[in-house]
Amino acid sequence: MKSSDFQSGQQRTLLVIGGIAVLALIGIAMVWMGFWLDKGGKSQDQPTATATSALPVVQPPVGGAVIPTITPLPTATPPPPTDVPQPTPVPEPMIVAQEGGVNLRSGPGTTFSVVGRLEGGASARVTGKYADWWQVDYSGTPAWVANWVVTDSNTGSVPDVVPPASPIPPTAAPPTAIPATAAPTAVPATAVPDTRGIQVNHFSVGLKEKKKEEVKPQTSYGNIGDVWFCFEAVNSGGGDLTIADFGAWSPQNGHFQISWGGGEGPFTVPSGGVVGMPRWCDHFYNDKDPKFGVGSYQIFLRACFPDGYCVNVAGPITVNIG
Repeated sequence: MKSSDFQSGQQRTLLVIGGIAVLALIGIAMVWMGFWLDKGGKSQDQPTATATSALPVVQPPVGGAVIPTITPLPTATPPPPTDVPQPTPVPEPMIVAQEGGVNLRSGPGTTFSVVGRLEGGASARVTGKYADWWQVDYSGTPAWVANWVVTDSNTGSVPDVVPPASPIPPTAAPPTAIPATAAPTAVPATAVPDTRGIQVNHFSVGLKEKKKEEVKPQTSYGNIGDVWFCFEAVNSGGGDLTIADFGAWSPQNGHFQISWGGGEGPFTVPSGGVVGMPRWCDHFYNDKDPKFGVGSYQIFLRACFPDGYCVNVAGPITVNIG
């Protein structure tokens, strides 16, 4: 082998080893450079970035289409409801029957027929008034009840109503006998009223005594207090006698006070029997619903019969009020 060929082979070998070493250094440098950059290192030649407010990056959904965000519209709030004032209920006018119950009649008076009855404590709606009587609603039918046997409430605005016609005509004055011309000096005879057998043993008017069956005779009264009357009557006829109403009556004010002792009829009294109870007393309720103003009044004991005939069986007794 020539010396020149051997040297050429050694040179090629050294060049190969040198190239490999250079490549190794370049690789090491690149690894070190990447490590240094990961640690935050910067090149001195690279300009410093200025901090700015970064806008949020909207990431598109898969598929590439951007879906806009929909902002819901505000919901309108309805105004609170306005309270509507409710009308205050007006209490109805009512009456309540007193203990023992009361009769309901077809008109404002004891001469009208009985159409029903309210037991004690029962009530009825008031629809009208006339004098001292209330018109009430009795199962849809107008009926009447006296105000002195009931307790009323809320009746201040009850209207006056026109009552039905009375079934009993006014009592005609007894005819006066014409004096006989043959005897001009004779006293004219007066017709005796037909009492139909009622005989009155006692009739008095006055102030109430402690004993219920008597009154203290009194003819003058003040402006307050009741006018009381007592009576005792029997049937002196020969048979039974039916009476519709019995009590005291004053023609000056037209008030007929039916006596509970005499009975609110019709009722039948046998021959010789008493009318109601022996020596019964009652009164005109002048303190509750005044019937007597200042003045002079006559008071009779009066009986009415089912056929409409009424007669004064005792009296008059004159009293002065005021």
